[in-house]
Amino acid sequence: MSLAALELEQPGASASSTRPIAASVRTGGDRTRRRHRPRSPEPGNPVPKLDSPAVPLSGKRILITGGAGFIGTTLGRRLVDDNHLVVVDNLHRDALTDSDLAEHPNLEFHQGDVLDAELLLELAHGATHVVHCAAIAGVDTVIESPVRTMRVNLIGTYNVLEAAVATKQTVERLIEFSTSEVFGTHAYNVREGHVTTTGSVGEARWTYAVSKLAGEHMAHAYHDELNLPTVTVRPFNV
Repeated sequence: MSLAALELEQPGASASSTRPIAASVRTGGDRTRRRHRPRSPEPGNPVPKLDSPAVPLSGKRILITGGAGFIGTTLGRRLVDDNHLVVVDNLHRDALTDSDLAEHPNLEFHQGDVLDAELLLELAHGATHVVHCAAIAGVDTVIESPVRTMRVNLIGTYNVLEAAVATKQTVERLIEFSTSEVFGTHAYNVREGHVTTTGSVGEARWTYAVSKLAGEHMAHAYHDELNLPTVTVRPFNV
């Protein structure tokens, strides 16, 4: 199965549309590859399809932080048959332990925390892809523990980026999961290039959004200065 943020497109692949918009995909080196992506279809018009499908990942070593969460286990199921997965999670939210995925021979699980920089350096060694899903989330948790939220979302992301840099010779891509919350209260019908916004300092709900937005800036900085191939994903509620 194809995962656009993880997989490379076939040469010449593009999206067909009469009104394409360009989306930047950060790669190693100083280049930013431009990929055309269709606008949202007008009512009554068919959804544009890619001329060529993405190339599925196979034979890769993929580190997934927060791999026992909802997104991490969903990705794991789509990748585990053809790749070696190294999953790290503190099991605060555990969708992995009692699942069939936990018993898959291609999955290697480590209970740990993204605040443990040495552990991440060890687990990232030799990885071709790093998927950073680990974060503090949930309204109640963010409101009750704003300091912990900032520590995990900021320092944890920093530790993951440093671990990826340490094994940069093998890393093909780092995928950092952010959030639609970076668009503030107007996170509806937005696009990649739209302005991010947050509320006033002191309003607890913005602690999460600000920490995730800072993680985005860090990921882009590591690309721009250290040539680390990074991609940021902003999931929305469905």
